[in-house]
Amino acid sequence: MILSVDLTKLSATGEQSPIAFSATDTPKADTLTREWTGIVRGVQGEAPQQKILIGSELVALSPTTVLLGDGSPAPKLTEGQKVRVRATLDSTRRGLVATQVNLGAGTDASVHGKVVSVDPGAQTLTLTLDEVTGAMPGQSTLLISLAEKVAIYKQGGLSLSADDLWRNLVSGASLQLEGAYEPVSGAFAATRVVLESAGPSLVTLTAPVSGGDNNALQLGAPTAWSGFLPSSKGGSLALRDNTQLFDEAGTAIKADAFVGLAKERGVKAIGMLGRDGKLTASRLELLPKPAATPEPKPTPAPDPAKSEATPDKTEKSEKTEKTDKTDKPTEKPIEKPTGGGA
Repeated sequence: MILSVDLTKLSATGEQSPIAFSATDTPKADTLTREWTGIVRGVQGEAPQQKILIGSELVALSPTTVLLGDGSPAPKLTEGQKVRVRATLDSTRRGLVATQVNLGAGTDASVHGKVVSVDPGAQTLTLTLDEVTGAMPGQSTLLISLAEKVAIYKQGGLSLSADDLWRNLVSGASLQLEGAYEPVSGAFAATRVVLESAGPSLVTLTAPVSGGDNNALQLGAPTAWSGFLPSSKGGSLALRDNTQLFDEAGTAIKADAFVGLAKERGVKAIGMLGRDGKLTASRLELLPKPAATPEPKPTPAPDPAKSEATPDKTEKSEKTEKTDKTDKPTEKPIEKPTGGGA
């Protein structure tokens, strides 16, 4: 802690006059900002120099503290109000000093941490927290249940059912949760859950290539994938020095040649999806070259000379019929011989 003393306040006899700190004193380097939601348990003093008790935390207000939320020109703090507080731990004043107080604030919060215990029957779990927004400071664990309407995902974006979540939850698993935090009971009802992998996840992806170089490829909309849910707009695929590159026959190919051909054909990738959502390829294979489409043969134009020289079939039939009738000999009826009896 740093103390600053004005020596003019000291008398020759060694007596010291009282040293006052004004409300405009600014925190020194030894500060810590906190933000949380809670219920006002008590109010001391008059505005603007008030102190409020939120849970077990005593927070001081100053003339520079911003009060927001109830719509009145001069909002007042009362017991029982739900508030969201942003405060600074001021080592000079030895306490929390509010910079902003939202009256009637909601209880939305997000937490990240590791699973300590799971109760599938009660469908609750206990989380050791390493990152919190909107929950009461000082809590290292949190009892979590699932809200009636909850969205559950794996790290890559694939959805999970609640049953799948409870089956996959083990001690030490990492979770990112969003939901409603109740400061009185300390309960957290999750509306969104992301089950993170212990490490990078193995994924496969087939997609066209719109650009890139030897360090990364820019992919278009994927046509096939597994292990995660890619963006419909594509994305970046990082290449490493040891990324294996092959043509469609499985023959190794150099990076410069591979990148050029990949832009024409597209690629099939096997790689890792990190917790940060970054895709890194461990193996890339060119898609087969599209088969050439044969051009249709043009229909030859009719030859006018041949058309004139060729007699009309109908006319020819009529002439043939007339000829047949003319050339055909007329058959005379056979006369029966007449004779008398002897």
